[in-house]
Order: sequence, then structure tokens, then C-alpha cells
Amino acid sequence: MMNKLLRLACYSAIALIAVGCGRSSSNWYAFDGGMVNLSKVTNVSTSMKITIIWIETKDLQNLGKKQSQEFEGPINKKNISDIKKCIREHSKTIQGYSDCLASLNLDSFTIRLPCVEKFDSSQDLERMIDAWLAAASDLFDRL
Repeated sequence: MMNKLLRLACYSAIALIAVGCGRSSSNWYAFDGGMVNLSKVTNVSTSMKITIIWIETKDLQNLGKKQSQEFEGPINKKNISDIKKCIREHSKTIQGYSDCLASLNLDSFTIRLPCVEKFDSSQDLERMIDAWLAAASDLFDRL
């Protein structure tokens, strides 16, 4: 019985060492819910879609009406900057957003990035899209 336990402990130690060595020589990307070995990934992309909604205060023809602008494409500095420009231009009358979706796409695996559930101010939206850009940048820095 003692021999069996000793052998099991040795096999377990060898397996842990092998797994540990494999992880240390690979490029693992941790996310909420798991890890992905980036060394095994061949196609990496990002995507986002969000529609910003506000009440018009500048255009007399549409004064007081709900207006919106949709943004869709990869998560990059230019697209995030465009969204921020819209948010800042309408910061006092932002009503919220719709169609919020952002993701990191690794081969056929998709990591969804969070959207703020409770919207208190335009700063919440800016923090959310900044977090998207930070996640995308972190991923591409590891490649």
C-alpha cells in the first residue's frame, strides 16, 4: 500500500513538473474563466460595436430628439479615439448606449470584454472603452 502511494506521489510530481515546464515555456494569456496558450494561436483579432445615444442640443432641426452614432470595427487607438470624441461632444446629454459588444478573437475562441451594466456618466463609458483598448493592447503585446 505504501509503495502504491509513493509511486502515485512520484507520478503526480512528474506530471506537475511537466505541466509547469510546458507553461513556463509557453505564452499563456489569462482571462476571467481560464487561460489560452498564445503559442498555439494562429489568428488574433479584436472587434467591437457600440451605439452611443444622446439628446440633441446643437442642431436646431433635431433639438431635443434622441440621436445616436454607431461605432464598429477593431479595437484600436483610432476607433477608441473616435468614440471618445463623440462621448465628449455630447457628454452633458448622453443617454447611454446600445449594441455593446467587444471581444478578443483567438482562432475560433472568443473572449468577451465587459460592458458597464450601470451607466452613471459619460466617464463610465470612457473607462469602459479604455479598458477594451488596454485588454487589446495587452494581448498584442504578448504576441
